[in-house]
Amino acid sequence: MSSHTEHASEGVIDAGLTGSGGYETRSPGAYDETLVLFPADVTGCLTVSQPPRWPVLEALLAPKTAATVLDGLSEEGIQAAIPVHLSIAPRPAFSPKPVLAPTVSMGNIPR
Repeated sequence: MSSHTEHASEGVIDAGLTGSGGYETRSPGAYDETLVLFPADVTGCLTVSQPPRWPVLEALLAPKTAATVLDGLSEEGIQAAIPVHLSIAPRPAFSPKPVLAPTVSMGNIPR
């Protein structure tokens, strides 16, 4: 009988991605299923990579800045990823497993 399990495989993949750099483990609660994004990662990246533009958006949108930007990015991503002839199927229930997300090096982002 094989000692292979899905859990063990996920552990090896997780260790390989996080151990070599470039990925960090995220809490499942950090992922927003409705937006299909990690909101804190996106807004954190935008505030660091777009320092002259983010305050302008905050002046225009006040406390709705992050929500407005995230909604727009989510909608653009969904529209770009789904061909027009397909309908959106219901998403499966979210798994409470840790989530891997790429880390962003702010030094590598073009300004």
